[in-house]
Amino acid sequence: MRKLWKERFGPLIQDDLRRLVLLGLLVAMLVVGLVWGRGTTISGLNQIITHPSRLLSDYVALAGPGPALVNAALVGLIGLLLLTVLHVDITGPTMAAIMTMVGFGLFGKNIFNIFPIFFGVWLYAKVEGGGLRRHILPALFGTALGPVVSQTAFGSGLGLPAGIIIGIVAGFILSPLAAHLLRNHQGFNLYNLGFTAGFVGLFVVSFLRGLGSEVPAKLLWDTEGTTTYSFLVLGLCLSLIILGLIFNRGRFSGYREILAHPGTLVTDFISLAGFGPALINMGLVGLVGLGYLLLIGGDVNGPTAGGVLTMIGFGAFGKHPRNIVPLMFGVWLASWVFHFPVDSPGAQLAGLFATTMAPLTLQFGNLTAVAAGFLHMIVVHNVGAVHGGLNLYNNGFSGGLIATAIVAIYRGLRRDD
Repeated sequence: MRKLWKERFGPLIQDDLRRLVLLGLLVAMLVVGLVWGRGTTISGLNQIITHPSRLLSDYVALAGPGPALVNAALVGLIGLLLLTVLHVDITGPTMAAIMTMVGFGLFGKNIFNIFPIFFGVWLYAKVEGGGLRRHILPALFGTALGPVVSQTAFGSGLGLPAGIIIGIVAGFILSPLAAHLLRNHQGFNLYNLGFTAGFVGLFVVSFLRGLGSEVPAKLLWDTEGTTTYSFLVLGLCLSLIILGLIFNRGRFSGYREILAHPGTLVTDFISLAGFGPALINMGLVGLVGLGYLLLIGGDVNGPTAGGVLTMIGFGAFGKHPRNIVPLMFGVWLASWVFHFPVDSPGAQLAGLFATTMAPLTLQFGNLTAVAAGFLHMIVVHNVGAVHGGLNLYNNGFSGGLIATAIVAIYRGLRRDD
């Protein structure tokens, strides 16, 4: 009887527990943001919603830390609500998707510009006949194209209806493109939707420029709150590790399985090793990201905290300390060789987001991963112009190009063995 009960209700209880942990994290973030932004929350959210939001738009610098946190928490809660309504389980991929939405809710995604993307993906699912549940990951990760909506609506002169329509079209074409482009890098770029969104952003920015609407580069970057935000990120990482140890009965059992896995798409560390080890890994990955920023003398603000939150999310979906450190070292090495300021905004984000290529490390070796990080630092500074900052996952676009090249070369050489 007990075995039957476990088989029938155990998975449901486990999923509810994961959902509760994620909900608790988002509610805590919302409360902190509301308290921090007392009296400025509504006006701050209005600033965020009506901003073009292309890269790099630090919502902390734009509206203050309180409204930025509230926006990020609400973006995550909307994603979690969508998962719940569609009866989608909380797994490694969905955990990564929600945490990525939260992270970029600090610099580019907001409670307005994600909805046209959702609707576009839903429309494609309706036409294709598979239902939105089947396309939930493109819907959640596809919010990388939020600036397509915001720039068109508030920065191009075309107006709100045009922004919504272009956002829906962009969402519509995301799913089929993502499925096709995955074959190019064969799962070695974890931000596959970033690779896809780069192409969509290229089409949109070309369309806007064709209509005579320029998309000028603009940088919003906070440099004042590093100490405060570092403690917040540190607290989150330690909380995840402690929760993981509690769920894992105070042990690290199962964690070796995570460290031994290359993390190639699609790798669900929750299914592979359990929720406890996955939470521990998420916390440790976050500590690596935060430690990197502090070691190079970087800033902890909306974009970099968002980068660390994204890394934390993918700690359940492909990343672990063993497969990300060589890539981050490669970025640092390129900065040193080419005299790029390692603490410049682009270089800081490159160090965090180069970890999109984490699966390369254990599959092709540490030296290949260092080389990939090195190339990433060079390439990522130039590909943003292709999509005009309309793809928030710019590093995913760069990582997709590099991973595709490395995999193609490696497979080509191995074919002759």
